[in-house]
This record gives sequence, structure tokens and C-alpha cells, in this order.
Amino acid sequence: MVYPSTGRSGNQMRTLNEIGYLSRDRGRANPIRIHRLLLQDHLASPSDTNAPLDERATAYLAANCSHCHRPGYLRIDMDLRHGVALKDRALVDTKAEVPTATPQSRRIDLANPEHSEIHHRMTRLEPGVRMPLIGSHRVDEAGARLVLDWIKQLAQDSGPGAGGTKTPTTR
Repeated sequence: MVYPSTGRSGNQMRTLNEIGYLSRDRGRANPIRIHRLLLQDHLASPSDTNAPLDERATAYLAANCSHCHRPGYLRIDMDLRHGVALKDRALVDTKAEVPTATPQSRRIDLANPEHSEIHHRMTRLEPGVRMPLIGSHRVDEAGARLVLDWIKQLAQDSGPGAGGTKTPTTR
């Protein structure tokens, strides 16, 4: 993050800690997790076309979705936190628990990227369908396009024809 008042850049969590906004008494917060956040590199900006597509899309999902879609929070096993390997996210060709795009919807459908449940929910505003469920009153067209482009890249990377045998290697 670049701070306009000084022109300096830095990790926002580290900066907030250094200027005293984060107290040493973190209550119930996990000090190891906070330490990791302080040391963590920044996420790629979804709008930075110089950054790789997979880094931009996974950063978007981490920033906008991982507050709910992470281990231990919901009854589903999807994990959209930053730094989690794609194979550990439970996304690719995994059947959606509550399909809304088609009765057989997959979270990410390599054979039909446009029918991927994750993209479908990002482009809807109906209650109980839209994602995120809370705080979204309009579709983030740029975010939805970014995620769809990423899904299409995963499909291409999976080998000849959608659903090929090569495993996508992106995070």
C-alpha cells in the first residue's frame, strides 16, 4: 500500500502495528496469526494487469470471500484464503452444496467455465444466491470478469479439452 501523505509504501498491518493502532494486548486474537499477517507480502491488486491472472483472481477471492469461505466457519469445505494451494481449496470440479446455476453445478466447472457456481453467484443479486451474501447491492462486473477469466485459464491449463488430465498448478 502507498500512503498518499508520505509517498511511502508498506504492509498495512505492519504499519498499523508500528504506529500503535494494534495494541500488544490482543485479547482473544491469535498472536501467531497476527505475526504472520504483519510479515505477509501484499496481495496482488485485481486491477493490476502486470500481475499474473491467478494471483489477481485469488487475491480478489481472498479479500472478498475468505472471511466466510475458510476452514471452521461454514459447513462447507471451500477455502479461499490467500496462500492456500488450489488443490486444497476444494473448488475445481467439486459439486456445489446448494447449486443455483444448474442442478449439477460445480464450484469451478472446467468443462463449462460460464456455469461455474462461484462465477454465477458473483453475477446475481437475488437474496440467498448472491455472493457475498451481506453488503453486496450490485454486481462487481470487473471482479466477476476477473474470476471468469481465471476459471477459463484453469480450463486451458488442465490439458486438451476442458476437464483434461493435467492438474492446474495455480494457487
